[in-house]
Amino acid sequence: MNETIYQNFARFYASEQYAQFSAHMLEVFPALQERYGLPCAGRLLDIACGNGTFGIGMAQQGWQVYGMDQSAAQLEIAARRAIDEAVAVDWQQGDMREGVPAQEFDMATCWFDSINYLLGEADWRSAFQAAYRALKPGGYYLFDMNTIYGIMVHWQSFGTTIENTNPLLLEIHRNHADFEHNLAHLHITIFEREPEPRNGEYLWHRYDEIHTEHALPVERVTALLHETGFNVLDVLGGVMTGFTEPRPDSRRVWFVCRKP
Repeated sequence: MNETIYQNFARFYASEQYAQFSAHMLEVFPALQERYGLPCAGRLLDIACGNGTFGIGMAQQGWQVYGMDQSAAQLEIAARRAIDEAVAVDWQQGDMREGVPAQEFDMATCWFDSINYLLGEADWRSAFQAAYRALKPGGYYLFDMNTIYGIMVHWQSFGTTIENTNPLLLEIHRNHADFEHNLAHLHITIFEREPEPRNGEYLWHRYDEIHTEHALPVERVTALLHETGFNVLDVLGGVMTGFTEPRPDSRRVWFVCRKP
């Protein structure tokens, strides 16, 4: 896991399209609750909470939320947003492999392929064990992940892309992969223009980050969860527009697990 990412990217993450995934999860979560009998209130551990979109939304619904992330910059944004929304959330910096609090939570979530930032199977196992320890008996663990197809085929089909939806930002994404080890590298370059000119000229600032993701076969992830002690209630190939089964070309899958 690269602990330096999001130092510069956090504020762009919050203002651009990236936070939309967690917002969509808030929209579909009532359907997940109904389908799997998930609790409607209690103590929630939001792992890799990012800028707090999901945690704040759940706090507004009455949940007692503990949000953790390795990025201090992301947590600063989340804390400011919670104040603006007048909700109480406990934000803590930590590593999902070992920094998860040993408390009894009713549910733990980990969204937007955050698990894929763990670059080895041993790290995935450690993250599952940490989530298991944090849950009370009967607690639920939900997460999504990018599949091997998603990062090694779909991502690589894009090569280089340029986004310029904001006149003050130019964002370049360059994809390349280590096919031997199922590692996908996304090199993000952002050029940010100052809003006002200096001496008649606009100045641009450049920021670079490399985001690396690792994918495991769905069957291997299921086995690791079982080895940890979880009951895997379901694996879904889609949740945003209805629940669907995983397919060979599913780019992302969602896991619904429960601690006995």
